[in-house]
Amino acid sequence: MPKRVLIIDGYTDEPSMFGVPPYISPYVRYIYGAVIDAGGEVKYYTIDELRKVNHDQKKKILSWADIVVIHRSVIVPGKYLGGSPITFKEVIQISEQTRGIVILGGSVALYGFGGIGGHRPIPPSAIKEHVDYLVPEDVDAFVYDLISQGKASIRPRTKNEWTRWAVLGSSLVKEHNWYPYVICEIETYQGCHRFITGGCSFCMEPLKAYRVRDEKDIISEVEALYKHGVKYIRIGGQSCFYSYKAIGFGYEETPKPNVDAIRRLLVGINNIGKFKVIHIDNGNPNVIANWPEESKEITKLLVKYATDGNVVALGMESADPKVIKANNLNATPDEVL
Repeated sequence: MPKRVLIIDGYTDEPSMFGVPPYISPYVRYIYGAVIDAGGEVKYYTIDELRKVNHDQKKKILSWADIVVIHRSVIVPGKYLGGSPITFKEVIQISEQTRGIVILGGSVALYGFGGIGGHRPIPPSAIKEHVDYLVPEDVDAFVYDLISQGKASIRPRTKNEWTRWAVLGSSLVKEHNWYPYVICEIETYQGCHRFITGGCSFCMEPLKAYRVRDEKDIISEVEALYKHGVKYIRIGGQSCFYSYKAIGFGYEETPKPNVDAIRRLLVGINNIGKFKVIHIDNGNPNVIANWPEESKEITKLLVKYATDGNVVALGMESADPKVIKANNLNATPDEVL
């Protein structure tokens, strides 16, 4: 069975996940942990680091691997200060120079390579002829099965696997070219509470199955990262931080924030040690506006337990009622303000 796995981080930029340097997404860390758990050997390169090596060095790196996992989850192309996501052309070049199995994972496997505004993406149908497998989600589970069983199918990771691979994969950070200044993105849940009404028309999050992690599991991951020298984290892996373990999630479009769960999470992370950065990402204005007292308590917790410079990103794509209705947007201008 193939044992040597090379992970090429082609970067992540999703509505609820960062992974372009100085950030590192949890997706590649999960894959790293899954390989270790399956008894494999693993190496990791960002695409920017791979671009720096000469032809002979690159050939040597690629020829070492039985499996090359390229991960890219960039939904909308942007301009970044810390790196540049892998391109379709680079995927082809890597595939041609690789002796082993090539897996292309992440949203690119489902939506293709997005172009600039007004241009159609390169579809998955054009990509699949250049790689062995396209795996849109839970690439870690696919790789684990391939190594441990010699075959694999697309499946969700189990809750235990999620925690185990997150902890085992924490050592990956030392191989990142921004270490020790890399900012580790932390995932609390997947999906969006607005999936019951379809969510915003342009967003991928409502299409994901809702899966939530327990506080203790998240804290275990953060503790493992801290032991490997991580001092910068961003609890950005969710569509709405205020909706973590919210009461009515999956049944109500505007669930009630769970203040106690968020308190346990933030207190537990702070008890690990002295972090230089603890930031979060998104907050849904609709949830905050409809549950003002609970949201106020959560905001107080953020003031107390997060670090300076923390910002809750509130989305308001348009104030035009027609645009809001046509795109099923999550909040009105009054709710945002």
